[in-house]
Amino acid sequence: MSNNPNVDLVLEFVANWGPAKKDMFATFERFFTEETVWENVGLARTVGLDQAKAFVDGFPGGIDHIDVETLHIAAAGNVVLTERIDYLYNAAGGLVATLRVAGAFEIKDGRIVQWRDYFDTAAFQGG
Repeated sequence: MSNNPNVDLVLEFVANWGPAKKDMFATFERFFTEETVWENVGLARTVGLDQAKAFVDGFPGGIDHIDVETLHIAAAGNVVLTERIDYLYNAAGGLVATLRVAGAFEIKDGRIVQWRDYFDTAAFQGG
């Protein structure tokens, strides 16, 4: 735990994306609003819970859950910035991809209202 409730919120959010997709979706339900914008820059943009779930369901490689290693985290006001390594797994527990990610989370009233992740999309383009 940190001394910043927004940092704690983001750490809790990313820590609960497994061990199964249902856990990830429950975490989305807890921390998103119906207007939450989640943008995977260069890949996809969703608005609200239903689109976020559909994006995960259609993710390349059949993503079931994600384990996150947070390397760095910082906050200024209602914005939390992260540097992470995301380990994406399929339902059989096989590693689908490992992504180094920089993320920006905007928090309002204890919920994530904007979430942008930046990563090298070459892993999904055969490059």
